Formats: sequence, C-alpha cells, structure tokens
Amino acid sequence: MNIVDRGFKIGNVAAMTPSAVRGVIIHHFGAPFSYTIENAQRDHSDVRRNSAGISSGIGYNGLVDTDGTKVQGRMFRQGAHARGYNGNHFGIATPGNFNSAKPSDVVLESMAEFTAWVLKQANLPVNATTVRGHRDVGSTDCPGRNFDMVDFRRRVQKYMGVTNVSAKPNNEPSAWAKATWEKATKAGIVDGNRPQEPVTRQEMAAMFDRAGLLDK
Repeated sequence: MNIVDRGFKIGNVAAMTPSAVRGVIIHHFGAPFSYTIENAQRDHSDVRRNSAGISSGIGYNGLVDTDGTKVQGRMFRQGAHARGYNGNHFGIATPGNFNSAKPSDVVLESMAEFTAWVLKQANLPVNATTVRGHRDVGSTDCPGRNFDMVDFRRRVQKYMGVTNVSAKPNNEPSAWAKATWEKATKAGIVDGNRPQEPVTRQEMAAMFDRAGLLDK
C-alpha cells in the first residue's frame, strides 16, 4: 500500500507507537471539496487560522484525497483530531462535507484500506470500538450523516481478510423493530439514520434526554 509524503511539516509532537493505538477515528473536513488537504495543512500550521488551537501542522494522522490517494499526516505521532483520543487513536480524514454529499466509492475504499493497514500495525480487530466516526467520541456530526459506518466497517473487514462479509450497507431496521424505529424517529428521539449502528453511552443518554426521561 502506498502512502504519499507531500512534505507536510509537523511540529514537535509526541510519538505514538503502533502498539499504543487503540483504534481509528474517521473524519470529513466538513467543508466544500474546494477546501483541500493542503488548505488544512496551512490552517493547522497557524493557530490564528483555526478554532482548535492547532499550530503543529495537520492534526490528522493520515488523509485520503478526493481521488483516493493516501497521504501522510502525522502518522504514528500524537494527533490533534478528537479531544481525549489523540494520544492513542489514529485519525484519518478526507475533504468534503458528507452532510450534504455522499463519499465516493473511491474514497471509501481507500479509507477502508488505510484503516485496515493501521489496524494490522496495531494488531487490532475490526469492531465498533476500533473503527469509529468522530461523532462517536465527540459532540459533532463528523464524518457526516451520509457516511455509513456499518458499511465502512464491512469494507475494512474486506481489507483485513475477513471472509463472507457483504459490502451492502444495512440501512433498514429489523422487521421486529421497524414500527418502534419509525415511532422514535417521528418523536425526534433518534435521527432516522443508521438503525443497525451500535449506540455509544453518550448517544443513549441523548436519546433518554430527548424522550424526557432525565427530567423526572
């Protein structure tokens, strides 16, 4: 697998050995496709240009460009992409806003291959803890409503050599849960997306809150 070095300068940040990695966190830039990887490197190198307080160069450990090219970020050095997870999680990002667009198959496949490579370096399996979206660990919708993490994990499994895995995303609730899912969606307790996706504790708390159970 080829990961291109575009010569991005990274400040003096701590090393993060592969054995220290506990998972991969997936990101989108949340900006138009015209906002490139080079733009992100520029902005992350100047604390005045961003609200995250980054000044040591691009905060992601790896990136995938719109044509599927894999690009070196900080690689196995501490990232600046997900508060509380930067010291032991590898962040992979790609240009675009997947609330308003869908990621291309080229980008998804390249990100999946990159993710599988990282997991192999760290000797980790593919599951809902080792491969997550930024939204699963922080207060954000990144990598966007149109980024299906269930489908993405299946793609990663393929590159990990897991057999008998369908790449078809499961975007429908199970038959026994369909009526309840539709009722919860209509009530605003869930957003109507990703019915088969595992729920984090913070997402569960948010659903309880939307249902009014925390005000009793």
